[in-house]
Amino acid sequence: MSDTCSRCNGSGQISCPGCGGRGTKTLNEGYNKSRVVSCAGCDGSGRTSCGSCGGSGNK
Repeated sequence: MSDTCSRCNGSGQISCPGCGGRGTKTLNEGYNKSRVVSCAGCDGSGRTSCGSCGGSGNK
């Protein structure tokens, strides 16, 4: 019997640390200019594989 991963609660996924789970990042491009781009760390989904369990959901 396997134990559930406490970091992801067994889902195998966590909020992306690169974008805070939003799926986008804001890039500053100079004085009063910015643009919103898709997060490369999660491909815009806002979720990424849990590093503690390798995405399996188990300890």
